[in-house]
Amino acid sequence: VSLPDLPIPRVLQLLIDCFYMFEGFRSEGIFRLSPVAKEIEKVRDMIDSGMYDFAHIVNDVHVITGLLKLWMRSLEDPVIPFAL
Repeated sequence: VSLPDLPIPRVLQLLIDCFYMFEGFRSEGIFRLSPVAKEIEKVRDMIDSGMYDFAHIVNDVHVITGLLKLWMRSLEDPVIPFAL
């Protein structure tokens, strides 16, 4: 999935692409089940160091959704503003 006309952060696009690659929409509990914390940290460290080619080392869609949740929680302004 590519959103060329939508200016979104690269890491968000990569996580979305991985989610689709792993057919995350078919997985049960994608935002409820926690992956192994060590796996999340490994991929997070790769992303933080500028290594965005992490899809080949991830074997669990829950790692991707865990990273997506962490990224959303780290936003200064939430996706859904507090005023709403």
